[in-house]
Amino acid sequence: MHRSRFTYVDAMIGRGPWRRVKACDLTEKIVTPAGNFNCFSSVQYYEEPARPSNGTELQWSGLWFDLDHESDVELARQDAIKIVGFFSGLGIPKTAIRVWFSGKKGFHVIVEPEVFDVQPHPQHSYIVKMAASALEAELGLVAMDPSAYSIRRMWRIPNSAHQSTRLFKIELYHHELQTKSIDEIKKMSETLRESLYPLDDLRGMGTVDIRILKDCCAPGSSAACGRPPRRPRTPSWCPSGPSRIPTAH
Repeated sequence: MHRSRFTYVDAMIGRGPWRRVKACDLTEKIVTPAGNFNCFSSVQYYEEPARPSNGTELQWSGLWFDLDHESDVELARQDAIKIVGFFSGLGIPKTAIRVWFSGKKGFHVIVEPEVFDVQPHPQHSYIVKMAASALEAELGLVAMDPSAYSIRRMWRIPNSAHQSTRLFKIELYHHELQTKSIDEIKKMSETLRESLYPLDDLRGMGTVDIRILKDCCAPGSSAACGRPPRRPRTPSWCPSGPSRIPTAH
């Protein structure tokens, strides 16, 4: 299982410098020294304790979305609802579709990598960007941040406080995302909230063919109409047409 191998993240307090630490040590080495304020880690996971200089390091993560809107956070909430609804419509369990309020102007969504049997790859971030961009177009998303798909993407650590609002990044249940107003969500984020879903829930999960994303999200598709999905065709953003995200050689 890749999660047991890819245990490192890059992390920082404020605006740097980056430090390579084990994800399980983030509280001790980043959050506590920072007073739980303005803490970040990479959304990607790594296998090695130090970053190589040759640019070929394998990355591993789920499919992530950074949804921000400067003037109307409600638009970001509506985008998050669309994404959650789409993946839920594929039969993916809620424990694998994670949603957080970022603490200021948006929402973070991650579909856990076990869902698609994601394989480590040096260009993993760009492959994820192609998949996310396809969904952005097909679902009509208006708040997705296209700059969020860098090779090492800074991601606010859950339950750390935002530097300007002092609100915490908190995880939300799907029904809370769908029914609560922005003001209600912000009120919730005034206090800490533990992770809602243990990673153990992902063990033994069946996988979804990644090619199904492009086929099912189109208007009038099987998923949109509530019918079983069609046999997936290879989308333009799936490199070389494999049924899974490709492995490195």
